[in-house]
Amino acid sequence: MNVTRRAKIAAATRAADILTKIIELREPLERRWSGVAKRHAALMCEFDRHSEAYLRAPNTREIDAAMAAMDAASRLIERFESAAARTDGQEAKLLEELRQVFRITEARERARLVATFSFWLQKTKRRT
Repeated sequence: MNVTRRAKIAAATRAADILTKIIELREPLERRWSGVAKRHAALMCEFDRHSEAYLRAPNTREIDAAMAAMDAASRLIERFESAAARTDGQEAKLLEELRQVFRITEARERARLVATFSFWLQKTKRRT
């Protein structure tokens, strides 16, 4: 494949843009997971509180409240998982585009971009 220098530079710029978009997609999802986990824990504590109250004094009101808390926790997780699936789909499209762009870029530039992205991945793994 015969590619001009200008095309290689444009491809390297596009690859950097794609990697930036991937990072921008993932970081809000990680912050959102933190909030979802806290809210889920609060809902499960509420469920436990209502179930313990039911064991002390059985009544249908406590059962209904416990089931409402469990349903809310389930919906919360389902909404997050659907948002994560949408993000994963967007990332897959960007990675496919990145694969096409990487075929044009020079090896040195490709290695620099991959090293930067790998460093970001390691940093995010340490946070979780």
